[in-house]
Amino acid sequence: MEAGVFEIMLLMPALVAPLMPVGCLAASAQPSLPVEDGLLLRPWLLTDAAAVVKAFQDPAIQRWHLRKADSEEEAREWITQ
Repeated sequence: MEAGVFEIMLLMPALVAPLMPVGCLAASAQPSLPVEDGLLLRPWLLTDAAAVVKAFQDPAIQRWHLRKADSEEEAREWITQ
């Protein structure tokens, strides 16, 4: 994570106390959720790196997401975290 992003996150107020400790689900398998018309919502895979980069070019994602994915290498690093 970039230093600037981390600093922004530190400045954001915690309006609600966390229910669970940070990272407590990190070792858990992430779910895949089937939705309408055969669509499957699932965690990103390393093979999705190009799609992540393309998605992060969308101004709406850039507006609401603190992270950036400017290259496939950066996207792969983000996916593996």
